[in-house]
Amino acid sequence: MLIRPANPQDIDALMHLELSLFSKWSVMDEIDGIDKSWFLAKAHRERVEAFIQSENKLIFVAEENPDNPNNHDNPNNHKIVGYLKCEIMEREPFLKKVGYVSELFILPECRGKGLGTKLLTEALDWFRKNNLKWTTVSTHSLDEEAIMFWEKKGYLEFNKFFKMKL
Repeated sequence: MLIRPANPQDIDALMHLELSLFSKWSVMDEIDGIDKSWFLAKAHRERVEAFIQSENKLIFVAEENPDNPNNHDNPNNHKIVGYLKCEIMEREPFLKKVGYVSELFILPECRGKGLGTKLLTEALDWFRKNNLKWTTVSTHSLDEEAIMFWEKKGYLEFNKFFKMKL
């Protein structure tokens, strides 16, 4: 398994992995109901591409079988099995910048192999290289699997987000 920054050839795989992540949350809570067609649309592709090209944002991917020599000649022979999106967050002018992990997803059949930890390690190293002192993450309050992961990594709940149906 190889952990590396995403490149434009990874966009199709990332679009499908994002659909899987947000589909999970869509089932949990009606406010997070999604339009699945958007995840395959040109607008989504452009958004992922802009994220990859940004100086203050980064996507790390977990690539299966990176040592296979065929992977280098044919990008269709490699398989992206997980990703992590992170960014340097500009907050209010009177607050320091922080590292923000906005998404982390591993295909269910590839979980439990330390990939989430490896992806997070890469993000934390990138934050440190950018002289950040704090990192934040958010997840759905009903996503118990994600909450356990983040707590195990040392993250503590520090804010509450409220919603109300109209």
